[in-house]
Amino acid sequence: AVCFGFVEMARRMSSLLKTTGALAAAAGTWLLYDTCASEPQLVHKSTPFMERLISMCPTMTDRFFPTPFLLSGHLSTIFAATFRKNPTLPYRREIVSAEDGGEISLDWIDNTDDKFTDKTRPTLVILHGLTGDSDAYYVKHIVQAVTARGFRVAVMNNRGSGGAALRTPMSYSASFTGDIRTVVQHVKAAHDGPLFAIGISLGSIILVKYLAECGINCPLTAAMGVSNPWCLQTSTRSLERPASRLLYNEPLAKRLRSIVENNLPLFQEHPTVKVDTVLATRTIREFDAAFICPLFGYKTVEDYYDDASSANHIQNVRIPLVMLNAADDPFAPVDGIPVEKLRASDSVLLVLTRCGGHVAFCEGWHPVEESFMERLLVQYIDAIMKIRVKDPS
Repeated sequence: AVCFGFVEMARRMSSLLKTTGALAAAAGTWLLYDTCASEPQLVHKSTPFMERLISMCPTMTDRFFPTPFLLSGHLSTIFAATFRKNPTLPYRREIVSAEDGGEISLDWIDNTDDKFTDKTRPTLVILHGLTGDSDAYYVKHIVQAVTARGFRVAVMNNRGSGGAALRTPMSYSASFTGDIRTVVQHVKAAHDGPLFAIGISLGSIILVKYLAECGINCPLTAAMGVSNPWCLQTSTRSLERPASRLLYNEPLAKRLRSIVENNLPLFQEHPTVKVDTVLATRTIREFDAAFICPLFGYKTVEDYYDDASSANHIQNVRIPLVMLNAADDPFAPVDGIPVEKLRASDSVLLVLTRCGGHVAFCEGWHPVEESFMERLLVQYIDAIMKIRVKDPS
């Protein structure tokens, strides 16, 4: 009987410990979620314009509730790239010629709803990420979000992207702004109405440098950047950590090599590019050193990264620019963010979420539809339309 009593006591204790452990795990998970589900941190200079803009964009000040099972940067990034819906869109392709004879493909959505007339309809130019194109899931979700508001959209595919072949021995890079300048001039000449732009990841880097070069003479009404790595030295080191190298760095480098592989005749006789060296690269840094630097005239990869990094140009932006980053983005460590420059800028506002990963920002229990990114974009451009277009005072 005594023995049976001890066995029964042990069984009850085991059951109690399991229940307690489950409750503790649940409490810990909730605490983690409650910590991640916080208001974005806003980094900006306090000006009447900024305060008015923030007041008109509740997404900037409301709590961002990330998807409960995606509370790490890696999980968010991989889930969004793998599981978010990728709708089919009726693009119209246009080929724009660059000054060097190269070709840039624009994929258009020509909106014909009655929210605007053809002359007043706003246009959004979208710049995709490193190896993306107009078919990327994040591009299509942005297209859907803004066309529902009556916007016209032009997605700029980088040279050799979007199924288009290279026509000249010139590709794209994080520091080259010639193509976005050509596209903006082309779109501006073709359509009246306000002109906006959004850049994602690499597209954001190119966009910021372009905005800085334009200064007060920028033809855009306003712009937005998403998941900008800010400092490419810091970003590249982060991507060279073991997990990130396996998950992102080497797969992206393989896609970059394919640009050269698919256009070998253009580069085999190139005076500065050694094709065999390029095809042997295994990381983004190696590819940049072997291909981008000689192609665009940089002596070292460090020179290239310094010239491209948005942290070195953001102080020269003179039009409204909202930047969206997540603190757990494996591509964009927070120590690369130029906080003091942002606090001194009259034009730039950073929205920094605690969670969100890279180009993910999944929220809710069904994170395959609209994300925080699209909600912020729509509120932002609506606010700019009211402040700068309808009520410029």
